[in-house]
Amino acid sequence: MHYTGSIFRPPFESRSLLLQVTAGCSHNACSFCSMYRDTPFRVSPMEEVLADLREAGQRFPGTQRIFLEGGDAFALSTERLLRIADACRETFPLLETISCYASVLNVRDKSAADLARLRAAGLNEPNFGIESGLDRMLKIMNKGFTADDARAALGKLRSAGMDYSVNLILGAEGGGNSEASAEASAAFVNEVKPFLVFAGTLHYAPGSPLYEAVRTGRFRENTVRQLLSEEISLVERLDVKDLIFLGIHTSNPVPASGILPRDRERILRTLRDGLSSLPGEMLDRPPKRGEEGAVLG
Repeated sequence: MHYTGSIFRPPFESRSLLLQVTAGCSHNACSFCSMYRDTPFRVSPMEEVLADLREAGQRFPGTQRIFLEGGDAFALSTERLLRIADACRETFPLLETISCYASVLNVRDKSAADLARLRAAGLNEPNFGIESGLDRMLKIMNKGFTADDARAALGKLRSAGMDYSVNLILGAEGGGNSEASAEASAAFVNEVKPFLVFAGTLHYAPGSPLYEAVRTGRFRENTVRQLLSEEISLVERLDVKDLIFLGIHTSNPVPASGILPRDRERILRTLRDGLSSLPGEMLDRPPKRGEEGAVLG
């Protein structure tokens, strides 16, 4: 199998076959992200993709789900994605879903007819790093799109019959701000209706612009108390039927997950218990991080 640099996937794709069709990220400019800083964006040669499928077909013939690597496989043309999808289905008779990371910027370049063809070919449930429903936060994070851009892109996907998941970042604005972010992000989710929300605490690593902003004092991180309060406010406001909520990123001070609205009170109780039981010296400072930006507790 051909893999370039570090390989990333959402936690909920842990049982998927990882098939590299691109390397790096076509945007690669988010202020908090260093995932692909050392991996120039490139499109995998079709010969490599087909060779990997032949190898995987021999080793994992019962594959039911494929995740297309790397940062946003949706950057590929519709015709190339269709060719890859056809080859995936030919290789794996039991295949149910082909998923990937996707960018709002790349959905914008595809027509409604393109998206319908991709859905019919088995592409579904792409994962979007939306991060926030607030434009000022999207600007801070240098996402390259506005909340309205994201609404339009996800609306096109839904019209094509495609499901999708979205990532939100807790504490993305910094400076102690949390309530406005929770309110705007919940309103965004309630409008676009993803099947899954993955909520992680703002994290960063050496090499990202945000790391330097924190190091030099230009960006002030939220405290653990503020992060938990924001997540509580977000969960209280989410109003999408059978929404999978995953607040289980390793950066989160208190992991919590479930299906909304069914598990809302249990999730809220877990988060509130964290607020009441964690020591004050932990609650009133930003999460402690290691050299690579990971939360230590």
